[in-house]
Amino acid sequence: MLPLEHVLLIDDDPDFAALVQQGLPRLFAPQPCEVVVASTLALARHSLTSAPCDVILLDLRLPGEQGLDGLPALVQAMGQSALLPVVVLSGYLETDLTTQALRQGVQECVPKDSPQLLRALYEAMQRAALRVAYIGERLRQLRESGTTSA
Repeated sequence: MLPLEHVLLIDDDPDFAALVQQGLPRLFAPQPCEVVVASTLALARHSLTSAPCDVILLDLRLPGEQGLDGLPALVQAMGQSALLPVVVLSGYLETDLTTQALRQGVQECVPKDSPQLLRALYEAMQRAALRVAYIGERLRQLRESGTTSA
């Protein structure tokens, strides 16, 4: 299991946020897991610049932002940490939106109405973190071998 101690949840639903804040640490126990909640993308960008996080859980339907409009700004706010795993959450997960999210660099999409939501989130976070770790390792190897100028 990869360390995912600092989770940034971007969601405007306080009940859902409370469920995730209380439930994810139980699934990760005994490993520590802190869930920081940002109810807007502006708060999320501020959080990303002031505190580290290991994974982002992003609701697609936020006030003032529709769909994936806020994802480029989040990636820009991440700066050097642009390889952070992003898991999209939505109560309205449509195939087109899922495809668009994956094309924009999201690693996983989880519907909010999943029967085992917290377990699905936990597994999606682990898969996303593994993918990002693999990509980071491949980039490091390519840089060391002189194959890329990245």
